[in-house]
Amino acid sequence: MVKGVNSNQDTAYLSSITYDVERAIVENNIDPSTQSGKKEIQKAIDNSDKDIPPHLNYVDSFHDVSTGTSGTAFKDTDTGEIILAYTGTNPRGDIAQDVLTDGASIFAGLGYHYDSAYQFYDKMAAKYGSANLTLTGHSLKQTL
Repeated sequence: MVKGVNSNQDTAYLSSITYDVERAIVENNIDPSTQSGKKEIQKAIDNSDKDIPPHLNYVDSFHDVSTGTSGTAFKDTDTGEIILAYTGTNPRGDIAQDVLTDGASIFAGLGYHYDSAYQFYDKMAAKYGSANLTLTGHSLKQTL
């Protein structure tokens, strides 16, 4: 964790909101790698019933349709920290794909769902520096 992080509350909050981002991507068929996709995600965040603290700004996200793996990056404007929030199994996202991935990749020990999570981390580390990254999330994050 980066020194100066505002609170564990911020990371807990973002580990929750990333599920809403994933749901918006899946339900609206958003490509988060495009500028128009990023705008749609920001709009979904703005229209969310959750109030994001003003010092946390959406930066980027990914969703791997082949595994259901996803994550979201936010910047803490008070500290400069980039918080990467990864989802675990999401019953409000693509639950069928999540269950398939859980069974084959996790329980069978194949681990192929990690690739896209690592790629997202590497992308953010290249842009912001690994020393400025903090990871949060549920089951997937715990194994990264």
